[in-house]
Parts: sequence; structure tokens; C-alpha cells
Amino acid sequence: MKKSLDNDDFLNTILDKIPFPIFLMDDDVRIHVYNLAAISLIDIELYRVNKVGCGDAFYCVYSMPDGCGESEACKECVIRNSVRKSYGGSKIVREKTNIQLVRDNKVEQIQIFVTTEPLKYNDELYVIVIIENIIARKKSRCILPILD
Repeated sequence: MKKSLDNDDFLNTILDKIPFPIFLMDDDVRIHVYNLAAISLIDIELYRVNKVGCGDAFYCVYSMPDGCGESEACKECVIRNSVRKSYGGSKIVREKTNIQLVRDNKVEQIQIFVTTEPLKYNDELYVIVIIENIIARKKSRCILPILD
């Protein structure tokens, strides 16, 4: 019997050891698995209800009111386009962008690096998505040296 992504203890243990938000998404940019570091970006209760689009889970300003992938701005979404490039055969995609998230009824802009890479798991294709907050990364240089 094959394990499902969200019931694979080994995979989830490894993902949880990584200090950056990591997601496994499908070709429709829906979240299937996330690590502990990702909790700051997503609405856990919404995620447990069903596999939602990342913009819906992140409360992206452009996902409201019609949902992730439905607004005109979604066509230019770096996360969406990076996932699709990786899903379509590109190995690693790394892009810098700004995302706008709704937090406490205010729009917060966050500058991020998005890194995506395809991953085959149980004969299903997913994309690993790593999101690095650039401001938090710069602040951490005071604690740990980070090479660019």
C-alpha cells in the first residue's frame, strides 16, 4: 500500500526540519503538504477543509473575492507561474517577487524568493515550493552568515 503525501511521516519529518516555508503543490497551485515553517503563511483551518489554492491559503489580496487563480493579476503571479514552469518540465525555477497578503484587515507587502522544483511521488507529479522572506533573511545575517 502506498502512503499518501500527508501521511508520510518520513517526508513530513524532513520537511519540518527545514527553516523555510515549504509546500508541495499540484499543477493547479493547490497545497497538498506544508512544513511547520509554513504555518505563518497559511490558514490552517482552511487548509484542513480541502486542498486550496495557495492564494486562498495565504490570504493573497488578489484571491479575494473569487479565489486563487481567478483574478487578472493571477496571470502574473510569480508563485503560480513558477509552479507551472516546474510542473511543465523546467527543473529549478527561482524568482524574486512581492506578494500582498491580508493580515488583520490590512494589506501587508512581503518581498520573497520563490524556488520551485518538480517532485514525483507515488507516480504523481508535484512541485516543491520554497518561500524565503527576503527581509527576514537579511535580518538573520546578524545571527548567521548567509552566502548569496
